[in-house]
Amino acid sequence: MLYIVPQQPGTGAQMLRRLARLEEQIINVDAHITRQLLIVAQLERAGFPARSARGILAGFDTIREESIAERDRIRALLDQVTG
Repeated sequence: MLYIVPQQPGTGAQMLRRLARLEEQIINVDAHITRQLLIVAQLERAGFPARSARGILAGFDTIREESIAERDRIRALLDQVTG
């Protein structure tokens, strides 16, 4: 499941919950990317066009990058609060 994460910092507890959801999301997206890479490879080996499958892979990559950026942003905010 993918989450839409608001940009407001929130309380420390809220940030920790969002951080946990983002970590879970990154793990899930990584699994989707792995499966999608296999699909692309299978299509290409079989001689089928893989354009659509590559498009889906690019979407997963974007979600992963955005999730990592948000995770890092929240970690930095938490470091400011606890540091």
